[in-house]
Amino acid sequence: MSILVPSSTCHLTTVRCSVPSVAVSNRRKETHVTTAASKVAVADSHKESSTDAAQTVDASPSTLAFVYGTLKRGFGNHWLMEEQMSKKHARLVGTAQTKLKYPLVCGPFQVPFLLRYPGEGEHVQGELYQVDSHCLQLLDELEGVTKRHYERRQITVTRIELDPSFRFSLQNGLNGFSASQGYALMDSLVQPGELKAEAYFADSHYTSGMYRAPHLKAYTEKEAATYTRRIHRPQNRTFLEHVYYWIEEQKKEEAVCTKQ
Repeated sequence: MSILVPSSTCHLTTVRCSVPSVAVSNRRKETHVTTAASKVAVADSHKESSTDAAQTVDASPSTLAFVYGTLKRGFGNHWLMEEQMSKKHARLVGTAQTKLKYPLVCGPFQVPFLLRYPGEGEHVQGELYQVDSHCLQLLDELEGVTKRHYERRQITVTRIELDPSFRFSLQNGLNGFSASQGYALMDSLVQPGELKAEAYFADSHYTSGMYRAPHLKAYTEKEAATYTRRIHRPQNRTFLEHVYYWIEEQKKEEAVCTKQ
């Protein structure tokens, strides 16, 4: 099974260990913090590194989700994560950043978009959540995956700082393994810790049109100050129509600046 264990410096890694069948039968619940979706390249000139997988599959019952925008604590859509945590469908793991650089941009209405151009942009900062299949499906719906608003792909995150409550659960056998196992494995970690997590990228069919926007390291209160919630946006266009309209407006502004 896969076990998440913190180190003395708050890093996190995945450690695999063998568990006897008897122990498995006696245990009421095991939580496997794994991920199962992979990435494909946006274009041949922008291939993912070999550290990330190259195919998307269904996520496992327990998955790590990396959020970088309005789902973070203190931002407009965090209520959704709070609701899911209250119903035991999600729990905060801590903070992290992407191992690879990616462009993080703000599009129409200051909506954040992560672009799948690995190696460009910044090491993006965000939060990690352990989510079950119910919560992951809810996130897919929120991000409009089936409508091609966003696409979910697996990434590698590092520089993980555990939330105190999550660290406590690890150290006290509340995450599907005993405290003795947790402490024993803590001594065998290799730094820095790295994990696979699911992240939502701008859908590939409009990614290139957003690349020219300023690249951010984190979505902060500054960007969120002018964020417009969905219910307050003009209703005469769909989400994708707003995106394409915004892209065309950016092109017009660039053309004007070029002439000047």
